[in-house]
Amino acid sequence: MRQNNFEFQLVWRNLDEALKQEVTQFWITEGALPNEQAAHARLPQLMYLVRNNSGQLIAASSVFEQYNEQLKNYFYYMRAFIAPLYKDSEVGQELVLKIRDYFNEQFKSGLKPKNIGLMMEIIDKEQQKKYNDAIWEKSEMVYVGKTSAGAQQRVFYFTNARIA
Repeated sequence: MRQNNFEFQLVWRNLDEALKQEVTQFWITEGALPNEQAAHARLPQLMYLVRNNSGQLIAASSVFEQYNEQLKNYFYYMRAFIAPLYKDSEVGQELVLKIRDYFNEQFKSGLKPKNIGLMMEIIDKEQQKKYNDAIWEKSEMVYVGKTSAGAQQRVFYFTNARIA
């Protein structure tokens, strides 16, 4: 799906060998992951790829399920790596919206009711300063604290989610 000069490709649990190779090379070349072993371990979590007008891969997002001790519930944790040249574009925000909506629809339809929301941890200090509203208006993600490492934590609860 092309949006604002970027193509967003949903690849969740649907990766062929060519895409695996391309993403692995992207992560290593751009410095997102240190080596092929780390990249191969993350490939099963890959959710979206983003390409520029030239078809060049510029971003990759991944998702994994995890229990959040502070909030005492299970969440989908979202990660995204965006090539530095595109870091200030709308790509990151669009990825959040696409992933949020995808899992929210699954939740509403009864699929995967264990995970009650989408969680993000913002590690980059510049991004923390830039996006410091308590509630992000467009994505409705709410600030819930910081990790022991100083990462900003944000959560979006799925429609009609209940606290266990």
